[in-house]
Amino acid sequence: MFQAQSLKSFKKHFSETDFTYLENHYPRICQTRKNILKGLTKEPLDVLDIGAHWLHQTLLFALDGHRVTAADLSMVLDKDTIQDVANKNQINLYTYNDLSDKSALDGLQSNSFDLILFTEIIEHLTFNPVNMWKGIYRILKPGGKIIVTTPNYYYIGQTTKRLIRMFKRLCGGISVDEILSKKTMSPHWKEFSAQELTKYFQNLSSDFIVSKLIQTPSPIGSGTDLSTKRKTILLIEKLLPIFRSGLYMEITLAKKNNGIEIVPSW
Repeated sequence: MFQAQSLKSFKKHFSETDFTYLENHYPRICQTRKNILKGLTKEPLDVLDIGAHWLHQTLLFALDGHRVTAADLSMVLDKDTIQDVANKNQINLYTYNDLSDKSALDGLQSNSFDLILFTEIIEHLTFNPVNMWKGIYRILKPGGKIIVTTPNYYYIGQTTKRLIRMFKRLCGGISVDEILSKKTMSPHWKEFSAQELTKYFQNLSSDFIVSKLIQTPSPIGSGTDLSTKRKTILLIEKLLPIFRSGLYMEITLAKKNNGIEIVPSW
């Protein structure tokens, strides 16, 4: 089993990438991997990473010896630097142009994946996701798991910002500045609480069982020099889990009996 490397060592796998993003998110990616490993056997699994982007998370599972497929937009995965990392680490690449399209995942075989990673994606979705989940349901093996991570709506840092915005009468949701200045798919259009995320998957299908739900604290990188503000936030997270920064959820598909049951009304 691959042992998580230091950030310095891990960065050597990439000749070009978004190193700033990697530096900021590597502790979270390692935290997610650690949570997943607690429920895995030592046997290699078929893993699909949806929204794999720079392959930062994907590579960890490839180095663990799993058979990994990375899925993302063609404009992302067609880059030479991505292709190079994939070729060197036996990572299969699968491209789609529109994840909301009911045929987006048609190129993947039914019942072919033990583990589907859907991390830091769900908060960015701006379309009705039912067709997408039908595709994911189809390709997940009976007994397989979907791993979802997403920011916690009640994270103390964001809760404080929302209260300040409320008193300034700036309304809810993302700010006008974010809508107009950030790239498409960058803003968090919808953040969830633990209770709401559970309801989300219960409504999708009675076959989906939320088998694990963790409110995850803010990850800390090695050698981090913490400010007083940061230390205060971490203390609040330790004492009051509802205010922790993230949600980690495992959804098990024990049997395929009912499919995706919800039907959107148009």
